[in-house]
Amino acid sequence: MTNTVLNTRAFIGEIRQVVSEGEGGGAESKYFVSISIPHGDKDNRKYQYLSCYVSKNLNRLFGSAYQSQVKEEDNRVVNTLSAQVVTVSIEAPFFEINDKGYLDGSGILKSVMFE
Repeated sequence: MTNTVLNTRAFIGEIRQVVSEGEGGGAESKYFVSISIPHGDKDNRKYQYLSCYVSKNLNRLFGSAYQSQVKEEDNRVVNTLSAQVVTVSIEAPFFEINDKGYLDGSGILKSVMFE
């Protein structure tokens, strides 16, 4: 069975860390990230949001970005990756309508390329 892969330009948003008990008793960090995909021109831009699990090969990058993350006065979360346009590869993207009527997306973030 082949997984669908979404390759697109995007912005990295808030990074969340989950620490779990790893093999051998050590703590292991897993990361989740909010990604926003822009659509449209400057005057009529809209965004599609996804909440993605960060694959293990990107843990070091997202761990460092998580350490730099701060919440600004307007409650916006910024980190070292958030101001850059990146090309992302998201495996198994899945979209569904949530209980508020908005389209939610999820998937597995496999790669990030900086432009």
